[in-house]
Amino acid sequence: MRKATAKHCRTRPGPMYVVQPSIPFSATTQELTIQTQGLRGIAAVFVVCSHLTLCFARWIVPPNLGEDKGSALMQRPIFRLVGQGPAWVACFFILSGFVNALKPIKLARAGNTETALSNLAVSSFRRSFRLFLPATTATIISWFITQLGAYETARQTDAYWMYSTSPAKSASWWDAIGDLARAIQTTWCYWPNNPYDQPQWALLYLLQGSMLVFTALLVTINLTPKFRMASLALLCVWSINWGSRLADRTSHNLSFGTVTDICTSSLWLQCFCGRPAGRV
Repeated sequence: MRKATAKHCRTRPGPMYVVQPSIPFSATTQELTIQTQGLRGIAAVFVVCSHLTLCFARWIVPPNLGEDKGSALMQRPIFRLVGQGPAWVACFFILSGFVNALKPIKLARAGNTETALSNLAVSSFRRSFRLFLPATTATIISWFITQLGAYETARQTDAYWMYSTSPAKSASWWDAIGDLARAIQTTWCYWPNNPYDQPQWALLYLLQGSMLVFTALLVTINLTPKFRMASLALLCVWSINWGSRLADRTSHNLSFGTVTDICTSSLWLQCFCGRPAGRV
């Protein structure tokens, strides 16, 4: 009798395990990666546009020009997405989760469960460093040029987003070292705030979401596709109010909490939908 291998079937008993042929890592994975990078580029362009909107065209942010007044073209649906940064941040969350989930799911569907678990372990360990190290480097660079007075001109402008996110020089280099340490620390604490690189507020939620995806895949890695999709669909529904239940927002400011709810739900959703083409 020919010895069965993980490449041809799953040998574990029970209704959750079915025979599945191997799925080769062909051009499909590479094509999906290229498409993902393209969507990331589009999202990055619109995030820059949203920052420019906050600098020079804040009137686009509200849905109309005032009470009993109409809406300008860029305030109307679809067009207003150009100046809406949170929508494109949510896209980054979805794409990040998709990339994290793609390889483990493909390995699991190919019957290579042990390899998929190993990949999850390595990815979850590396994820923190892949977010922390580049962010810290960017913070140090911004901190250094702050102490040289590079942001002083921006602090004098009337462009809202520019002057509100331009840090002030520290009183001395000794104080500056303490300010740098606090900036790095608060980036990864509750209600993140990095004065030297304000957009890093999203990194904590990105890390949280990545760990949620890894945990979901760890729990469902041995399930068949239909059972996995059903389980993740339930997690999608549950995660809609995940942010408020775990106090991931404050009572006086709902904006970032709302983004967190959307992004967390989106992370489960992409894991639910991120399956190889041609499989059910």
